Amino acid sequence: MQPKLNWYKAAIENIDWNDEKNMDPTIQRPVLFIKEESFDVCPIFSSTEQSEFIPNYEMIELNAGHWVMEETPDEVNRAIDKWIRKIK
Repeated sequence: MQPKLNWYKAAIENIDWNDEKNMDPTIQRPVLFIKEESFDVCPIFSSTEQSEFIPNYEMIELNAGHWVMEETPDEVNRAIDKWIRKIK
């Protein structure tokens, strides 16, 4: 779990600011966001407003809690495999 929790630590401490402050906020690559169906922990990521900054954005909802990849690893792997085949 530590690598996953490091993201939160980095965000709280804002350690990437110097690297990111002059970056274009638009992500030009395909993005897949896999989230839980049961509740919305990250409402901004599941928002349709993402298309403003991520033109090629796809969200997939799986029946799991916050740690989707820990709770439903097979479903996550299938979703990623299907998505990769589609964007090739």
